[in-house]
Amino acid sequence: MKIILFHLALTCFFLSCCSRVIAQSNPISVTLLGNSLSNNDTAKCMFGLNRTLGLIHRTDSDENSIYLIAYKGSQYKIGNGNWVTMPIVDAFPTDDYGTAIPIEDTIHFYHDVKFYNSYYDENYSLNSFATTGGLIDFRLIFSTRKAGFSDSVIYSSPLHILVPPALQQDVSALQYISQQKETCPELIYFFSNSFCPTLKCYNTYEYLSTNFSDSILGKMSKQRLALISCKLYGPEINDMLEIKASIKNAKDILLDSDIEYLKDLAKYLICVEN
Repeated sequence: MKIILFHLALTCFFLSCCSRVIAQSNPISVTLLGNSLSNNDTAKCMFGLNRTLGLIHRTDSDENSIYLIAYKGSQYKIGNGNWVTMPIVDAFPTDDYGTAIPIEDTIHFYHDVKFYNSYYDENYSLNSFATTGGLIDFRLIFSTRKAGFSDSVIYSSPLHILVPPALQQDVSALQYISQQKETCPELIYFFSNSFCPTLKCYNTYEYLSTNFSDSILGKMSKQRLALISCKLYGPEINDMLEIKASIKNAKDILLDSDIEYLKDLAKYLICVEN
């Protein structure tokens, strides 16, 4: 009996040690916070666009270890379904592992939740969800790298987001976009952080801004048209009163929004003087 107890205690000891080793092998955690510093949030529209606070925390005190972290995308889950990895769409991908995590410190960052490309890619079948809205779980994916070790994948804590039902103009604008994919392939970059629209899609943006002016896609199209004008005319645009007024109008519409992401888009319209 003593031998059995000894072996049992020894097994528990090794399991405990292994557990600590595993936990300490990558002492990085990522937490997403929504409204009122909780893990609950409400989307601004069917495309998400709520800005969430993220915390990257390193708990060890090993001054000889350097941990780097890289953003690898995001996932969503509806109800008891599986986690679905969302497409990463960026015209100009950023460099991997650009951030070193300080010892026993916390890095704060903001992330704009974007569901647009999961609607754009019809294989994700989110359109029926958009009609009713509902609760969706969302999390970010990161990869961490420690010198001399292989990369490790970590996930943020899940954020529970209440997505409102889609507005009719947003639904109609999205339907129009689905018909323009071949004519205007760059629509896939509609919510890309760094992208310059082209004249090839001018008519598409103009149709969206004119016919769905109250939708998110219509407002963003106004910004795309303004960017094209800035690119075409440069400093001369301040002498072109009608075009200048159109750009200032687009800028005012964006700044008047309660969505921080849209307000940020206004910052790119710097070709007109105040």
